Amino acid sequence: MHVDLFPTGPLHRLFFALRPDAPTAAAIERVAAPLRVVHPRARWVAPARYHATLLYLGENAGERPDWASRAHEAAVGLTTAAFTLRFDRLAALGTPSRPALALAADVPDALRVLHETLRRRCLERGFRLGQAGSALLPHVTIAYTDPKPALPTIDPVQWHPHHFELVQSVQGRAGHDVLGRWPLLPGA
Repeated sequence: MHVDLFPTGPLHRLFFALRPDAPTAAAIERVAAPLRVVHPRARWVAPARYHATLLYLGENAGERPDWASRAHEAAVGLTTAAFTLRFDRLAALGTPSRPALALAADVPDALRVLHETLRRRCLERGFRLGQAGSALLPHVTIAYTDPKPALPTIDPVQWHPHHFELVQSVQGRAGHDVLGRWPLLPGA
C-alpha cells in the first residue's frame, strides 16, 4: 500500500466545540460590529463559524474517519451539567504577529469537568493532544487582527449552551461540518 508522506489538500481540523444558537450568535455580532471601526484591517470571522473550542483533536490533509469514530466513542454516554458562559472582555490570543481577537470568559466548574472528561476519554482512545489540549480558556474568535490590538470594554454576552458538538473544519470552506451532538443536562 502506498502512503503519501507529503499529503496535499485542504487541512481538516477536528475538535469538540460549543456553537452558539442564533440569538447568541446575533449578540456576539452586536459586540463585533462597532469593533470593525476600531480594527479596519482585521479579517472578520463569519457568524456561521463562531464557536468556543472545548478540545482540539488535530488536523490532517484530508478526512480521518478513524479520528471521528474515536472522538464519537469518547463522547458517547458523557453526562455533564449545563452551564452559563459570560463573555465579558476582549483578548488577543495566539500568534502575536496576527492575533485572534476574541470574546473571553471565565471557566465555570461544569465546563472544566466536561473538558477534563473529554480530554481523558480522547487520550484513552489514542489521541495525542499535547499541551494544546490541556489548556482551557473559553473564547469566541471574532477576527484576526494586527499586533497589539486595541481591547476596548465590551457589553457582556451571556450564553447558555444546551449541547456540545464534534466539528470538522475544512480549510477554505465557509462553514463547519457537525459530525455529532451531545446534550448538556439542565439542572444536573
